[in-house]
Amino acid sequence: MDHHREGFESPAAMITVPVDMTCRRIRATGWRAGFIEFEFTVGDPLLTVELVMPPAAFEAFCTVQQAHVEWAPGVARATC
Repeated sequence: MDHHREGFESPAAMITVPVDMTCRRIRATGWRAGFIEFEFTVGDPLLTVELVMPPAAFEAFCTVQQAHVEWAPGVARATC
């Protein structure tokens, strides 16, 4: 049985690059209905997810993740 799918490489064919999993960045990108929209990156820009949280949860998330936080131009900072 052929497990190869077009567009996917086998793990053996991928090149692995060391990633610093302690490097965490948060970029606030906007507000929607009282929630903060942001990108959370761990180690490598390819490891980025988009998230949405209320301001209090966002503040707690930033603290727990010990992430560098930056705000996109024109995005008002949280005031909680």
